[in-house]
Amino acid sequence: MNTSSESIPLAPFDFTTLDGPKLLDVLRDNAANWAAAFNQHAVKLGYSEMDEGWLITWFANAIEHSHDVRHGVERPPVLPDGSSFFTGTVGKRQRHET
Repeated sequence: MNTSSESIPLAPFDFTTLDGPKLLDVLRDNAANWAAAFNQHAVKLGYSEMDEGWLITWFANAIEHSHDVRHGVERPPVLPDGSSFFTGTVGKRQRHET
């Protein structure tokens, strides 16, 4: 993971000033940055400003799904109502003394 302060923008930041390669370097896998950049570019093109929280949700899901696809992570079962659940192995619980 790149933790260089050069690639982590401070809000507010005008993402429309960056060229393609630099923009990708700065955005990395940060859904909030992708949402802000997308919103800024859309507004610059004449579209209405969008709800950034909603955009963050879209980009976060896309980023995580892409990760799962690239790493062969199995998707959770989807129920008829559209919800899903995760299953896993539960290990022995550790008791913490206070």
